[in-house]
Amino acid sequence: MITRARRAAPASLVALVILAVCVVVAVAVLQQLSGHQPFIPFGRLAGYGRRLRLSDTPVIVAGAVAAALGLILLACALIPGKPTVLPLGEGDGVTLAGVSRAGLARALRAAAADLDGITAAKVRVRHHSVSARLWTEDNDIEAARTAAREALERRLTQTDLARPARLRVKVRGAKGRNAA
Repeated sequence: MITRARRAAPASLVALVILAVCVVVAVAVLQQLSGHQPFIPFGRLAGYGRRLRLSDTPVIVAGAVAAALGLILLACALIPGKPTVLPLGEGDGVTLAGVSRAGLARALRAAAADLDGITAAKVRVRHHSVSARLWTEDNDIEAARTAAREALERRLTQTDLARPARLRVKVRGAKGRNAA
């Protein structure tokens, strides 16, 4: 049940290149049909294409560039992305449900923000780890860190991820005092 991020960037890039080529060709054809001189000289292009051989350098370079771009796009499509849904506890070896990374981050941020003395919280959820950065106005940063770690561990335990995430909590004081 781990859904992967979409490959929108490579697909959009290919679509934009194809669209640009189509627009250029359509404009040139319309210029030709209306009796104007097209900015793409079709006659010279056809003559150039007749003179080319498969062993010519421009043909080999164009083929190599096209093959390289194809391999790059294929790699972008096949390499798995970040999971958008983390699986929850399993029953009989089958994942029954999942939680989105953003939803888990919101739940953990809310759990940290509800603590006394915590003024701000940022939570980042990765595939196997959770990082929480908290700010407090308390003088006892270590006590705030311990309370935050317990609250976040309790929330992670309630969430019941199929693979437990490592938790890292950092607390900063209001005046720049740090504790890791």
